Amino acid sequence: MYEPLSSLKQPPLPFENEKNIALNDIPLNESQRNLMFSLLQQNQQIFQDKPGLHKFFSYKFNIRPHEPYKIRPYPVPFSRRPAVEREINKMLQWGVIERSVSAYSNPLVTVAKADGSIRLCLDARKLNTIILPTRDASPPIDEILAKFNNKSFFSFLDFSSGYWQIPLDLSVRQYTSFLYDGRSKYSFIFNFVLYLLVSIYQMLLLVKGLRPL
Repeated sequence: MYEPLSSLKQPPLPFENEKNIALNDIPLNESQRNLMFSLLQQNQQIFQDKPGLHKFFSYKFNIRPHEPYKIRPYPVPFSRRPAVEREINKMLQWGVIERSVSAYSNPLVTVAKADGSIRLCLDARKLNTIILPTRDASPPIDEILAKFNNKSFFSFLDFSSGYWQIPLDLSVRQYTSFLYDGRSKYSFIFNFVLYLLVSIYQMLLLVKGLRPL
């Protein structure tokens, strides 16, 4: 069970950089701004770079009949290998991937980001061809926008690496395996590599999370 905020014993600490909280851009009076800032301080444990984990939901996709496959890994430039290895170690520590002995292997794609770090992606095109499509559908966009009619205040939630917060069922993680450096094999615990991801994420938010809001 999630621990209620009221049960937290440790007093809140100041934010590392209070200037990043742009409350001056919000049409609030001084009293309301102070109240908002106090609320953010009391709940700052939810503002973090490390993604959380949905504890009550894991996703299991269905597979068409097929033969196990191994696709040859893409070469990783030597200049990127230190950054790739750091990212793999971080993903292991965060529980995004796990070591694997799967009979499957998908190519890993490395993408250089503007800050010099590396984003790791799985080329899941082969895997996506054997996954049966889901019947869950997102609400039409005009239906969603219609709910905003006559509303004055809007809020949004930006989940840190939101796709990493939805775990895959243990029975299907073997299909997300990849090989790095010809030796170590890993499987993704989360499903940000699959074409079903957007519908899964929206379904989780609507059915399991935010519908009461």
